[in-house]
Amino acid sequence: MKYEKIKNIVFVLFILISIIGIANAVTITGLSDVSTTDKTPTINFTVKGNTTSYNCNLWIDGVALGSIIATNATETSITCNRTLNVGSYIYNISAYNSTEIPVTTYSSNYTLEITTMFSGVINVIDGIVPVFNSLKDLIVASMPLIMIIIFATILARLMKLYIDIGIERFGKQ
Repeated sequence: MKYEKIKNIVFVLFILISIIGIANAVTITGLSDVSTTDKTPTINFTVKGNTTSYNCNLWIDGVALGSIIATNATETSITCNRTLNVGSYIYNISAYNSTEIPVTTYSSNYTLEITTMFSGVINVIDGIVPVFNSLKDLIVASMPLIMIIIFATILARLMKLYIDIGIERFGKQ
């Protein structure tokens, strides 16, 4: 009788260990922080588990903004189905399959940064080059240089005109 109880306990422990092993079997890999000017970004990832496919969602700030059926152990991607504003977001991926325990697995959270093409101007010379967040800021900051270029162009054309007039009046010497 005592031997039967031990056998049953070992059997239950074996089942529990198997379930715990299955619960940790699904992984979502290949994700990282993203910085892009694309306002409908595409996120690449791989789901690995014990079944052939998973229903996956792209979560951005807690809202599902894209879905796909991913094949097990195959790199895939989800494109955001809404246009995002410039800014910083938190994203993750969920993978669902009713035969897994748990049925839904979530990746870690990552940062998604949507930028403009001008916010990517980098401080190359030790902080001297400013970062511009809009085209307007870039134009305003460039006005002195633009004015110098315009003035130099006008001056060069006037000098050429003066030379051409002198050549006409006095001939080539």
